[in-house]
Amino acid sequence: MNIESNLNVLTNLKKDDKLFIDNNKLLINNEDNDFKLVNSYELCNNIVTTLLFTLHIRSKLNVKDEYLDMVDIILNNIYENEELSTELDNNDFFSKHLINIEYILEEQNIKYRFNKCNRFFIRMNELFDQFLDLTIHVSREIVKNNKFITIISDYNSEESDDEENDEDDEDNKEDLKEE
Repeated sequence: MNIESNLNVLTNLKKDDKLFIDNNKLLINNEDNDFKLVNSYELCNNIVTTLLFTLHIRSKLNVKDEYLDMVDIILNNIYENEELSTELDNNDFFSKHLINIEYILEEQNIKYRFNKCNRFFIRMNELFDQFLDLTIHVSREIVKNNKFITIISDYNSEESDDEENDEDDEDNKEDLKEE
């Protein structure tokens, strides 16, 4: 994957650099020719994907700190770059996703950096959260199956009641005939 090279390009992005994409790899084009963002959607999508992937990498805490620093630098570089800031103004997809990435970065900074007391127990806390999520899922499935069983048993009891009523009606008809 080109994530590492994309991170390097975005980290070293300057104000007047012009990005282009080649096989999902970000490259800088600083030649004086008339440059236009030809595939702006693909470029923006690649930047967003790179940042989201970086934010969600599971790693040791010291490496996670480095990635968080890197994403912060990249966001600043994107906002300072002329071409990308123009693209931000014109592209709702890009601007909304960058706002979302900023929010995720802020949450992860709080979780991994500023919460020094629980830093040691982060992995244990994540595993416990997963356990709770799975417990909720299993509980919902149990309730769903119990509802299904109740519906089936109610249907069967109604069906048997209908059969009994039919038999009673036949008995009543026979009794009436005998009289």
